[in-house]
Amino acid sequence: MTKHSTKTTKLLKSLAPKSMTRHYKTQKIVQSIADEYGMVYFGRADYQHEETALVRGLTASRSNSDNHYCIGTYGGYDVVFVDRETTQHPPHTQPVRHALHMVQVDIKSPEGLPHIFLGPKNHNEQWYERVFAMLATRHSLQLGLSHAYPNQFTLNYAVYGTQTQQPYIEQLITPDTALTIANHYFPLYIELFDDHVIVYSDAPKLTAELLEVLLKNAVWLASTLDATYNSLRQRIG
Repeated sequence: MTKHSTKTTKLLKSLAPKSMTRHYKTQKIVQSIADEYGMVYFGRADYQHEETALVRGLTASRSNSDNHYCIGTYGGYDVVFVDRETTQHPPHTQPVRHALHMVQVDIKSPEGLPHIFLGPKNHNEQWYERVFAMLATRHSLQLGLSHAYPNQFTLNYAVYGTQTQQPYIEQLITPDTALTIANHYFPLYIELFDDHVIVYSDAPKLTAELLEVLLKNAVWLASTLDATYNSLRQRIG
């Protein structure tokens, strides 16, 4: 590369909007991980296409922008990754944008999961308040009806679900599972519903290390819940 072309490249980079630079950096990271794990990178999610797996959850909205859409299998599970930009409109203030890095995994158990949200207790930003507002039909559950839960989990995570489902929730999220979540997931968010496990982060920027943690943790939790469900079914049947 000539000295002139090098200067031109540096000039173009300096003129590029920060959001564009960040977009291409994230694209490079996601494509690299996708290649490493045999996944397919599509870029912007097109949910008008019937074969596109929709990434749902409490943050799903028509106003979202899901980028760096990537699908594949890992550990025998179907997985989807998106970088979701969601916009909030707090009263009397300017709209607030948030970036969420999300991995969704489909479980294999025939019975759907109860809708549960697990969030770190130290989080108090505006988008998190919106999540709590959307959980109006859910309650903060104090797990421990059936067995004691480790302090590492109860001190760091809030668990939201319906009180009528709490016994089943405690059967699925055992103290051992809760301890693993406390030790290896914090400060990630976890959402369970129907046949999906979603693990996501609101870190300021996505790194290859973070994406791998999201992917592996989401698949581990899905496989653990499947194993727990099968054990429960065998015990009952």
